[in-house]
Amino acid sequence: MRSRTPGAFAAGLLTLSLITAPTAASADSAPDCLTVPGKAGAAIDANIAGYPVEKPSEYRTVDGQKEPVYRVKIGQTLHIPTRITNSGTCHYWTFGGDLTAIGHDAFKTPGSSTYVEGIGNRIWAASIGVPTWDPDPDRNHPYTRRSERLYVEVSPGDTAKRLWPITVDNLPRAGVLYGVRFRYDTDVSDPPVSDNATSKRIWLVRD
Repeated sequence: MRSRTPGAFAAGLLTLSLITAPTAASADSAPDCLTVPGKAGAAIDANIAGYPVEKPSEYRTVDGQKEPVYRVKIGQTLHIPTRITNSGTCHYWTFGGDLTAIGHDAFKTPGSSTYVEGIGNRIWAASIGVPTWDPDPDRNHPYTRRSERLYVEVSPGDTAKRLWPITVDNLPRAGVLYGVRFRYDTDVSDPPVSDNATSKRIWLVRD
C-alpha cells in the first residue's frame, strides 16, 4: 500500500459510499441468540484464500515449502477471495470486513470487493483507513485497509463470499522478489464479535 501522511488520517476515515444503518428501534427488535447444545452463541468465522485466484508464474521453495511467484507489471491487478460466516446461533444487524495487504508495500489500497455468493448481493458501505490491528493508528502507517460493511439482518449460518481487487503499484527493482500476504479482519455487532484470517505468502517480481 502507498504510504499516507498523518494529516490524511487525522481527518478520519474517508467514506466512499453510504448506506443507512438500522435505527435503534429496529435494533431493539433483533431476535435473541438461540440456545443450541454444543454450539457457541455469538461466533463468526473469517476465511481468506491462501493465494490470489490468478495462476502463478512459477513456484519457489522456502524452508521446504513451495510458495507461488507472480511475475507482474505495475498497474496489474490480482484478486483474493474472502468469506465471513455467522457460525454461531445469534442474529446481527451488520456484517463487516477489512482487507489489508501486509509485507512489502506493493499495492494500492484494495478496491471495492464484488459479490461471489451468500448474502449481500448489493452495495456495501465502505471506508479506508489504517488497519484496526495497528498499535498506533496515528502514526504514518505504510499499509491502508479498505473496510466494507453490510447493513442487513444476519441469521445463523449466513455467509458472504467476496472477491477483492488489489493493484500492484510499487516494485522498485525489476527481477527482485517481494513477499506479501493478505489479512482479512471481520466483525459483527449486537453482540460484538470479531475474527481474522491471513493468507499464505506470495512473491511478486516485476518483469
